[in-house]
Amino acid sequence: MIVSRLKAAIAAAIAVAIYAICIGMSLATAAATTLPPSAQTLTQSGVVYNDTRPATTTDYLSGVPAGTIMVITPGTDDTTLRPRINTYVSDRDTLVVNYPQSAGPVIAGQSGKPLVFAPTYDKSKEKAVQGNLTVMEAFKNDPNVTYAVYNGYSQGADALGDAVERAVKNGTIDPTKSLIVLTSDPRGPWGLKQAFENNPIVEPFGTLFGASINGARDPGKTGDVEIRQIIVTADPVANWQWVWYRPLASIQVNLAGFTYCHSVASCYGDLEQYGTPETFKSVDGNTTYVVYKSLHPLTLEKIAKAKARGNTPTQAQVDEWERESQAYFPMSLPSVSNSAVPVTKVTTPPDSTTSFVPAAQPVEADARVAQIPLVTPELSEPVMQISAPVEEVPVRQPTTDSYDDTSTEAPSSPSPATPEPIAPVASEPAIVSVETPKQELAEVSEPTKSSDKSSTTSTEAPSSPSPATPEKSAPTSDTESD
Repeated sequence: MIVSRLKAAIAAAIAVAIYAICIGMSLATAAATTLPPSAQTLTQSGVVYNDTRPATTTDYLSGVPAGTIMVITPGTDDTTLRPRINTYVSDRDTLVVNYPQSAGPVIAGQSGKPLVFAPTYDKSKEKAVQGNLTVMEAFKNDPNVTYAVYNGYSQGADALGDAVERAVKNGTIDPTKSLIVLTSDPRGPWGLKQAFENNPIVEPFGTLFGASINGARDPGKTGDVEIRQIIVTADPVANWQWVWYRPLASIQVNLAGFTYCHSVASCYGDLEQYGTPETFKSVDGNTTYVVYKSLHPLTLEKIAKAKARGNTPTQAQVDEWERESQAYFPMSLPSVSNSAVPVTKVTTPPDSTTSFVPAAQPVEADARVAQIPLVTPELSEPVMQISAPVEEVPVRQPTTDSYDDTSTEAPSSPSPATPEPIAPVASEPAIVSVETPKQELAEVSEPTKSSDKSSTTSTEAPSSPSPATPEKSAPTSDTESD
């Protein structure tokens, strides 16, 4: 009797398990079939993989049409992908382009090969270009796809931008149902590649390692397709910093920006922290450049190091660090005059629900530092473009946390220093702001594995240089030595 009941219980348990498995398979099949036929084919062929998830954060693109499909192209060995894109994709159908994400022989990425055998940057990027072209053509011919947002980051933005240019030329993309978002594009008007184009040292070096230095992207080549470029000023991939007579300081600032902005998910994943962006529009084509003014890279570095030691910096400390950083190395900010392609300033902000301009959200008291006030007037004077150096404000000597820019060699034909900064003399100088950003500082943590490597530098000096002052050491705060 007991044996019979035991057998019956086991049989019932097995039946329940089989039923649950069948129900689960049915639900999974139903979920999979919500994708349009073309998207299902792309997933089955391995061009993309489905990474649709429930919404967990604010939706920066709440105004896009219902049924929009997100197509994401990650960056080089992109370990910050999901935290960075959660605010972009929300709970929409999300497809991620499969490609190596490598820059061999330096970064193996997702190639599954040793460094020396990993695809070079250009070969990896080309794989992503082809993947995006396949998706664009499939979606163009599928009436079930009503709208698609394509987003690429760093190497992925480089690839996506190139793919759109080819698709426009070949007629394989529908501009009426496509939005392209290039985040941290190295081919942006103020980006890494435009800075190194035609450089006699960097360009051959990049080519040797399989990374073409092909300059700024021509917005005219993407025609009527709506393009958004997202730029955070601390990110050197999108906003490269270079002063020819201060190479070590320039490298220091760019390395800090790469480590504490470009490689940190919140740099682009939490755009609310920066406040209202500046917006520029391309003269040719249909590209809008959305520029978020962040804290100085050296300030971000100090905040991250303080937090790593278990110290949360006070607002007064952050203010002081920002003033010191700007005095030591005034940031060159994107503007009409220093853009590598013709742009105009847009005075009317774009639609916050479709243009990656998030609406103001409540701020958690323990997650942000209050807004930074403007620096004192004497630090707000215009600073010359790199062709006309100026006297710098004296700063404190560095501690062991600071880099030491020991370059003291001045350009040819020096002249005596004056007690006040030299006034601009170039015909159309690009004004460099030293104003501290009015922003809420997002909590900064130590970065995860780098998503891109951009350590190449330029040493070519312009003709007829003007006098320069000697190099100064990076500023520090008293809290750095605690």
